[in-house]
Parts: sequence; structure tokens; C-alpha cells
Amino acid sequence: MYCNDCADKKLCDIPQTPLGQSSTTLYFLLAFFVPLVVISVLYTKIAIFLHKRSHTGMMNKLAARSKTKAVRMLIVIVFAYVLSLGPAVILVMLRSYGVFNNSSFDVMLLVNWVVEFATYTSSLGNPLIYAYYNGDFRRELLGLFRKKRGKNVHTYMVTFANSNRES
Repeated sequence: MYCNDCADKKLCDIPQTPLGQSSTTLYFLLAFFVPLVVISVLYTKIAIFLHKRSHTGMMNKLAARSKTKAVRMLIVIVFAYVLSLGPAVILVMLRSYGVFNNSSFDVMLLVNWVVEFATYTSSLGNPLIYAYYNGDFRRELLGLFRKKRGKNVHTYMVTFANSNRES
């Protein structure tokens, strides 16, 4: 089953044997599915706890609004986890079961590139998520883009400039 031509391998190093299939299935379960279930269950418990506290009057309106933002952020985090790690784990498992055996090399290369792109760029969304849900961070980020030259120099910028001169 070994060949010297890369095009015949279909971008798959995992053998399509029971051992290869069981290892990718175990990897799918332990590295993706179980953590996804744990994250979802814990975030659901947090949301239910916050929901009960807001309806029993133990929270004021500002805290209830913060609760809503927190629940939305938790949902976004779960979706980001699924979109970043899910495609790679599922692709490896499907390849071990031979689902893509009849696919052309070009199609497999494109699918592999898309999955790799999703995996490697997943951390780019984290600062955006954080910025959207954190008011202070959002204000500082917007302030950074709105700054005009020579105005509003912050103390941390002066400290950074002075520490560079001493070196």
C-alpha cells in the first residue's frame, strides 16, 4: 500500500485499518467531543445559575445586563471552539474511514488548506471577542485608532520611550 507518488496518497498518512480508524475515533472523542460536552455543560450551568439569580431579584439591572453579555460570550466561545478545532479532527477521522478515497488530489488539497486555515487563524478571533465584550478594552482600542499625532500621550508610552533610551 506504500507508493512513491504523493498524488496517490490523497494527503492521508493514517492507514485505513481498524487501528487507524480506532485511533482517530478515540482522538475525536477525547480531544474534541468530550471537551466540547464539558464546556457546553459547564457554560449551561453558569447560564442557568445567572438566570435564576436575575429572576429571584438577587441581581440589579446592571448585573442582569452583564449576565446577558456573559451568556452571549460563552455561546460565541463554544462556536469558536467548534469552528477552530472541529474541522481538523473530523477531517482526520473521515480520512481514516476512507470517505475521501474517490476524491481527486486537488479537492483533497483544497479541503486540507481550508481546514488548516481555519485551525491556524482561530486565535485571531479571540482579541475581537474580548474587545467586543469588555468595555475598557474596547474603549482603549478605539482610542488607539482615534489618536492624533502629538496629543494625549499616555504615561505607559513615556515609560516605554524612556526605557528604550537607557538601553
